[in-house]
Amino acid sequence: WGWRRRPNWKKWYPDAMAQLFPVLTGLLPASGLKAQGIYRHFLKIYPDWPQRSRPDNFLGNWPLYLGALMGDRTRVVIYLGNLK
Repeated sequence: WGWRRRPNWKKWYPDAMAQLFPVLTGLLPASGLKAQGIYRHFLKIYPDWPQRSRPDNFLGNWPLYLGALMGDRTRVVIYLGNLK
């Protein structure tokens, strides 16, 4: 029908995680304004993502990689510290 559905950022997977892919894959450089905007919006919706760490949570590790790409050392260290 040609209708476009907007992603529901409050739906962790696939909607919110799909928004991270352009940065995770290098399509958007992490230093760019678009990537920074995506990360800021992600943090607005999921400020607690470092507390979601579990060794078996594959989908939860995508924000970890994004945080590392974005230079968010504080949240990355918290996430890694929560992996037990």
